[in-house]
Amino acid sequence: MKMRYLLAAALILFSMVGVSFAAESVEIRSEILWYGSSDWLQDWAAFYYDLKNNICTEQIYLSIYEINNYGGSDYDNPLSPGHINILYSTSPVIQKFEYNWTVLVEEPDWNWNGEDWEESIILVPRPTGFAVIGFFGEPYVALNNETILYNNNMLGRDMPAFPNVGANKIAPLVVNDNTKYSLKVGDSIDLGKGYALYVEQIDVGGNKTNLILKHGDTQLGSGIVTASESGGDWIFEKDLLNMPNVHVLRVHVKDVFHGNDAIVEIDGLWLIDYLNAFEVKSDVNYGKWNATSINSEELVYIAEDIALSSNATIALGKDWNLKVQDGFNPMLELRFMEPNNRFYLFKEYTEPGTYEIRSSVSDCQYTYNNFAAFYYDLDKNLATEVLNAYAGYDGQFEKEDPDSFSYTTTYVHADYKYLPNDGFDEDDILINSWDSGYDIMGYFGELYVPLNVVDGDGFYVYESTKLDKFAPLVMDDDSKYTLKTGDWIELGNNYTLHVRQIDIKGNKAHLELQKDGVFVNSSIVTTKSGDGSSNWIYKDILLNVKDVQHLRVHVKDVFQGQDELVEIDGIWLMDYNNVTDLKSGDEVGLLKYEGLSSIDSVDGYGNLQRYSSPNALYKVDAESVLVFTLKNNLTLTDEMDLVIANNMSLKAYKSDYFPLPNIARGVAYGFYGEYNYYFYVTEEIGNLSSGNDGDGDSGNGDGNKGSGDSSNKSSETTNPENETKPGKLAGGIGAIVLGLFLLIALILIAYLYRRYKTRMGQSQK
Repeated sequence: MKMRYLLAAALILFSMVGVSFAAESVEIRSEILWYGSSDWLQDWAAFYYDLKNNICTEQIYLSIYEINNYGGSDYDNPLSPGHINILYSTSPVIQKFEYNWTVLVEEPDWNWNGEDWEESIILVPRPTGFAVIGFFGEPYVALNNETILYNNNMLGRDMPAFPNVGANKIAPLVVNDNTKYSLKVGDSIDLGKGYALYVEQIDVGGNKTNLILKHGDTQLGSGIVTASESGGDWIFEKDLLNMPNVHVLRVHVKDVFHGNDAIVEIDGLWLIDYLNAFEVKSDVNYGKWNATSINSEELVYIAEDIALSSNATIALGKDWNLKVQDGFNPMLELRFMEPNNRFYLFKEYTEPGTYEIRSSVSDCQYTYNNFAAFYYDLDKNLATEVLNAYAGYDGQFEKEDPDSFSYTTTYVHADYKYLPNDGFDEDDILINSWDSGYDIMGYFGELYVPLNVVDGDGFYVYESTKLDKFAPLVMDDDSKYTLKTGDWIELGNNYTLHVRQIDIKGNKAHLELQKDGVFVNSSIVTTKSGDGSSNWIYKDILLNVKDVQHLRVHVKDVFQGQDELVEIDGIWLMDYNNVTDLKSGDEVGLLKYEGLSSIDSVDGYGNLQRYSSPNALYKVDAESVLVFTLKNNLTLTDEMDLVIANNMSLKAYKSDYFPLPNIARGVAYGFYGEYNYYFYVTEEIGNLSSGNDGDGDSGNGDGNKGSGDSSNKSSETTNPENETKPGKLAGGIGAIVLGLFLLIALILIAYLYRRYKTRMGQSQK
């Protein structure tokens, strides 16, 4: 066997592994806004917020009038109907270093008993800090070259001026940390953003250490630190943006000692990304954000005359966007909460990573409006979840007390993404089963489907939904997929939809559903037949409930291109292998399921009568809700990050000092001794397969809505017991790894075989 044949075989094997990627994103939405009103946004989860120090510097003001740089509306100058102005402003505030760096401050001795107060002046250590500023949701440091006193207002005097602190000269914050590190010579600390701190030398006898700051392989600076009785500091300064001696790095060395090796102990780190420091300039705009006031005290931008239109997504700049409901009509009477005048702002993340979607801070009730992780349908104004969380002054949530802590959810009836809108026949009966919709439910910030029963033609059966039996929603998609025989679509949760055969003459496609590569069900779907078999509706018995819909697929067309192709433009799937069946008394995380309760009787559960209020749930069709309470008392601690149930967690801090008065207009802060807390869920973005192993157009997201046959009878399905088929490997990361492994293995075999042949030839000589 020759090398080139082995390589060719490896490439063939690699090409057989279907790989494609589906773009994912995480959306952090604001509260729901209503055209016709003027609104301030000050607790949007996309803003930079430091829970421990209760710091937020950013805010947004929206108006249908001309506005000034201070958020004032000129009511004599309205904009054109459907147009708004959006003002964004941010200003620096002083944040305490995590390590307690202090300076000595002259203060009166309050215990002085003498007559001359001037003689009572003593030196008192007071904490220091730095100027932090949120800039379009990211934390930055306003550059300075002097030590800033963190005034905790216990002195009863005015806040000092901030000399040489500029909001318009900023650098990203890299680290602010008081973690203890014990290091020997040659060790390093990864600080983030490519920076690292290295221990070059340790002199135990002289209580000294030589530290080096690097970015990548480039040395940026070094310092010899002497650890006295209270430790020692290295403050690294650089000239930046025409500002001399800017503090860019602080390190506190606690001690130097000799164990088995010479050891240096570091317990204070602070660093800015000074290599990426920049000046915010008045002639630089970001998308639609036009700079209107840029100075050392504040940064103000206005997105002017933004035209709202039905179903629009408007990019504002800096990854901030605006989404408008379908059916938006600015010509309706301009009044608060006009039913068809909703929109919201959102930030979209697309880079791989884990993202936190948080609620507002320290509220008593959380709904879709102040907790973006909760389910909300902007077009239909549908929501299902309410969380009551009232901690008393002692910071305790009471067990089994819905007024103190309760979570409730119910279902609403929603439309499929694929929506033909074929209307009704002459007998006022829906023509297309896709138009009958399905029930959906938010459950601790994730989408679930109560078991939906459908009839023989695939129509939703009303009053059949089982609220306490539900499964995750895997896919509801109206993207267009163009596939050839052998292609598949990765649906999520290890479900795949495969194209087994295509019959152009018969207008048919043979589709197969697999789970973990194992056959589940299949159907031959006929298009353009007029008898409804352009739909594949897979239903089965689940938890003793008959005719539960598992999967539905709409096949738009089959046609001949360079290959025989099938076009799919509607897919819906629930994870029927992962069903929850709640029973009264069941425990879910820290909560206990109390059972089903009617909407009317829920009013006593922490003001849940607000289900009918726009601040809570605007529209609820269900006659009952799921009710959860705490199974044990829950007391907030000084620092808490705790999973409550499923993917929903609670994060809390107790302030041990007064924060400074805010500089940014209208930004609220907590008070001494208060607990600051919020709830959050996390979502991950990674490389996932859209599952096409051929050349088909898989999931291009063009939202092409079904123009094919619109009748509703489901096609015949086959479900042989225990039948398995090998199936192809689903695409994605696993396929890439497997392909690379095969390629490397074959090259290695070829290399070893060639060495073997060489040695054999030499031995024969």
